[in-house]
Amino acid sequence: MQLIEYQTASRETALYPDRDSNLWYPALGLIGEYHEWQMATDDTNRRKEAGDVAWYCAQICSELKEDLETAIAHPHPTHNSALVLMTLAEGVKKWHRDGGDAQKRQNILASVAWIWQTAVQQATEAETTALLEGNIQKLRDRKDRGVLQGSGDNR
Repeated sequence: MQLIEYQTASRETALYPDRDSNLWYPALGLIGEYHEWQMATDDTNRRKEAGDVAWYCAQICSELKEDLETAIAHPHPTHNSALVLMTLAEGVKKWHRDGGDAQKRQNILASVAWIWQTAVQQATEAETTALLEGNIQKLRDRKDRGVLQGSGDNR
């Protein structure tokens, strides 16, 4: 699965308030899912959480009218997850408060790239593709069953 295909497919499942003008929702979701990914104790749950991380990364890119592949090419220069998450949160807050500009956009996208490369990108391209395809299948199934919105992995 190509990243543009994933981004397009994931957007079809993006049901949240003020879609297309709301960075808050996917940014807060990304911070939460990244934390869940960090806390996962086994490979199965870690992969599920990585799929959720991927979804939120794709939504932030869509909100900023950026393709995911371009966005993840330039990660945040630090290796400190707390600093990356703070940069993301501050960037989104200032984007909504002051309006967007090139520097805020770059900070947000660099944070997304770092999180993607840390949590989603697996050892091989094939594993990443499988993760993305599995995430889309899960979301399409939930959409078909009318349980896309809500909480819990097993709905």
